[in-house]
Amino acid sequence: MAAAAISGHSVTEYGAWGCLSSDMATDGQLSERVRHGDLEALDVAIDRNYSIATFLVAALSVTTDMSDPIERAWARLVGDLRAGRVTDHIRAEILAHIIDVLAEDDLLDTSDVQPPAAPAMLPADDRWAGWWEDEPPPWTDDAELSRENLLRAIRRLPLGWRALVVLRDVAGLTPAEAEPIVHRPAGQQNAVLDAARQGLLNVLDTALGAHSARS
Repeated sequence: MAAAAISGHSVTEYGAWGCLSSDMATDGQLSERVRHGDLEALDVAIDRNYSIATFLVAALSVTTDMSDPIERAWARLVGDLRAGRVTDHIRAEILAHIIDVLAEDDLLDTSDVQPPAAPAMLPADDRWAGWWEDEPPPWTDDAELSRENLLRAIRRLPLGWRALVVLRDVAGLTPAEAEPIVHRPAGQQNAVLDAARQGLLNVLDTALGAHSARS
């Protein structure tokens, strides 16, 4: 059963709504209400997580159909809740289900993307050791870090880096929430995330700095 049938709305409707609900219930309260058949609570949960769910699919997958994997993921989460498993972390749960659906359907973008080259740093014997050898170009005055620009930059990263950047930095998951999704303990996550963040900055500097300056 798709989430559309459960909630009475297609997941794609939420993109136009934004987060309009005034319901301040916690995730634990919402999941308890959904478990007892409260469709309004499900609407609130979908609404709160719509933007990050679509961003995750766009960042990690090769599909252009956002609604199908997201609706199937919500159907799984609702099934979990109705089976009695209440969660205080709806966002982490739904993102994990989305990645599972994408993996099962072979829709994860596993193309061989090479990490962006790091800028050369001044050597240890230099007075300014650790600083850039050639300072990255400043972003132009009209440069805009829009959702589209960020998404294009994230898609230039390897899949594992992309997943961590989206889950930790965009979705705001804690290391403990992300661990069962990426199968990395906090220490390993942070090491990969440091490299991913630097790679993302390198891509953005090129896209919004040097590239814009040449155009």
